[in-house]
Amino acid sequence: MSTFKMTVLSKFINYKLLSIAGLSLVTVATVLSFRSSPIQDVELDIASFTSVNPAPASGPRNDSIKDVVKPPNYEYQIQSGDTLSEIFAKLGIPLSDMQLVMEADLDNLRIDTLRPGHLLRFWLDDSGQRLDKLELEFNAAQRVDYQRVNEGGFEFEEITLPGTWKSSVAAGSIYGSFSVSAQKAGLDFSEINEIINLLKDKINFSRDLKAGDTFEVVVA
Repeated sequence: MSTFKMTVLSKFINYKLLSIAGLSLVTVATVLSFRSSPIQDVELDIASFTSVNPAPASGPRNDSIKDVVKPPNYEYQIQSGDTLSEIFAKLGIPLSDMQLVMEADLDNLRIDTLRPGHLLRFWLDDSGQRLDKLELEFNAAQRVDYQRVNEGGFEFEEITLPGTWKSSVAAGSIYGSFSVSAQKAGLDFSEINEIINLLKDKINFSRDLKAGDTFEVVVA
């Protein structure tokens, strides 16, 4: 009988594989490296983008209010097959702005960790043709911002919101498929699919897991 155990944090965004049927420890960075290939081309529908245009505020204008947060012009949830260049092109944002963002990201490589389900938010200048700010939201507690600081580039900032995360353990044994067994253990479809996609290069879920194998998933 073999056992695999996984720690899953922040709604399956970060993973640490502890052991799989006797395999040695694999870190988060190693696991994610198997998913860092460029997103394949796909035709995007402009209707997929949410245009954020707030209604005018009611009542008299108060010019003394400072630091009013400007909402993004567009919000987009990444789909399987998207490319960043295609998303920029659909919004009419110059690819030169995308290149500047990627240059600001060189020391952090957070763009390389973009996955389906992550959110992109775009702030444009008054002309609507130049990017002022790009925000990547990975989960409710973690995002990165790229803010234009001058004509020469963008400034990178990573933001992690403080909070208390409660964890639970879903454990079970393999009887039938992993999907069915994991569902019986209390995992939902999206969580099961995320595990399979993350580990598909390390485990063949049809061949490697045998009846009676046990698993534990810690969800926070």
